[in-house]
Amino acid sequence: MMEIFQKHLTAFGAGDWDTYKADLAPDLEYEELATGKRYKAIDEAFAAVSKWKTAFPDLKPSVKRSYELGDTFVGEIEWTGTHKGALETPLGTIPASNKSVRLHGITIYRVKDGKFAEIRTFLDLLGVLRQVGAMPALATEAKPGAEKRAVH
Repeated sequence: MMEIFQKHLTAFGAGDWDTYKADLAPDLEYEELATGKRYKAIDEAFAAVSKWKTAFPDLKPSVKRSYELGDTFVGEIEWTGTHKGALETPLGTIPASNKSVRLHGITIYRVKDGKFAEIRTFLDLLGVLRQVGAMPALATEAKPGAEKRAVH
């Protein structure tokens, strides 16, 4: 499974969409949990995935860890790129900021007949929004008295 996973990510990074789509089962189920979107066909899933490449044309994946169990493959992936295009989010479209980002995510793949039949992506969308300047940074220190307001 590692071979198909690496080929798939390399195709994404290169924008080689024919190779990317060739790894997908016709009855693919694709879900991006951070955006709340779920797709049930290759073309729908491809439209969702290609939006990331539009927003970050130089977006490249780097596998940090991976795990296989039966027909399931899990990849911890770090994505790096520059925000050079419109980024469509559940909060609206964010214009290019030309800022570099480092996005962390975990993707779970289920393989059927040598192709990806299910893909579930968990990514740090809040971190991306902060890096492109669409959200303020969160405080790193608790405000005085915060412990008194905490619910116990």
